[in-house]
Amino acid sequence: MAQNTKQNLKASTVPMSGIAALMAAAGHKFEDFVYGDVTVPMRAVTILQMLRLCRRFPSLIQVIEGKDLRAALLAAGDDAVAAFIAFACDAEGDAEFEAWLKSAPDDLLEDIAIFAIKVTFRDEPVEVFFLKFLRRLQAEGIIPKDPEDENELLAA
Repeated sequence: MAQNTKQNLKASTVPMSGIAALMAAAGHKFEDFVYGDVTVPMRAVTILQMLRLCRRFPSLIQVIEGKDLRAALLAAGDDAVAAFIAFACDAEGDAEFEAWLKSAPDDLLEDIAIFAIKVTFRDEPVEVFFLKFLRRLQAEGIIPKDPEDENELLAA
């Protein structure tokens, strides 16, 4: 029996590897959104989720291009805002939640939308979210650098 315990201990100290280990190790960082007595854990919307939002709501591409977030949201409409909030609530594709958000009280909607934006973009302009990713792809040589696309937001 003691031998079996030693083997179990040894097995548990061996570093995990593979996809399952990666999925277990790389979790999102959640922050609590509080509304009254209700707490909802929220996290940053990922780059791939943002790309899915842009595919679903093409007018959001304006944000990547450095255009005004307000104009992009107005063009995309309430479906885009509800989808963005759902992504941040880790409820991607939850049609019931998205439908409910579109008729939620204004005070809640404003608070949860602002929280989702802050938790995703932190203190950076929205377009920097994408530009950092593009700059990294350029630095790795995956996409060529385009001198016409240089942006002073990332120059610092």
